[in-house]
Amino acid sequence: MPQGSEAFRYEFQPGIPLEAATPGTNLLVSSPSGTLAREFALDLLTAESSAESLLLVAADLGGRGLLERLDRPTRSVDRSRLGIVDCTGPGDRDEERFTTHAEPISNPGDLTGIEVEFSVLYEKIAATADNVRIGLLSLSSLLAHASLREVSRFVHMLTGRIIATDDLGVFAIDASLADDRTVETLSHFCDRHVRVRTADGGVELRVDERMAEPGAWTPLEHAVGGEDWDVASE
Repeated sequence: MPQGSEAFRYEFQPGIPLEAATPGTNLLVSSPSGTLAREFALDLLTAESSAESLLLVAADLGGRGLLERLDRPTRSVDRSRLGIVDCTGPGDRDEERFTTHAEPISNPGDLTGIEVEFSVLYEKIAATADNVRIGLLSLSSLLAHASLREVSRFVHMLTGRIIATDDLGVFAIDASLADDRTVETLSHFCDRHVRVRTADGGVELRVDERMAEPGAWTPLEHAVGGEDWDVASE
């Protein structure tokens, strides 16, 4: 938990027009591209200088592949404070699965298995630092293997834990694979809905705060992922 200071905030990288988050904040990141949503979520989960721990649930990109995405100049990640629950399931590239600290899950629809491994891994990761950033990448993969009701219950449980432990939660979703009702339902569990999109060769951001009018689209003075974002590069 944060080190006793009421002034503590989770800061974000320079060039991201998003206010620092208070402990216990949950963010939903959506985009018409799952890649853009995931990359921006990773930027929110990593700071240029951070003494925090990082715990990720990898559902759409194997743990080893996710490590490669984290290995960017602007993404400060201490491997000793990093944990990944890999629930991508077996495949042709099984060697990319991440087994450090936690057992891999058979598929993204095994929400009970994910919850168990997450709980075990959280205790290990939380012991390495006072503050933990938690990312789920992505809700789209969970929804492809489980019903909206099941995923909603899982997100409700996870966001509740994040609130109780004063952590930061970031949930990514591909808006092109989910209807408005699904995105709206899942956004209810989060404090802010952060929408990102490409525009005029760059990336724009809009923040919808709970119980407030939607904000305006704002260009990012920030290269998503630390480089020019390109969906074809995945």
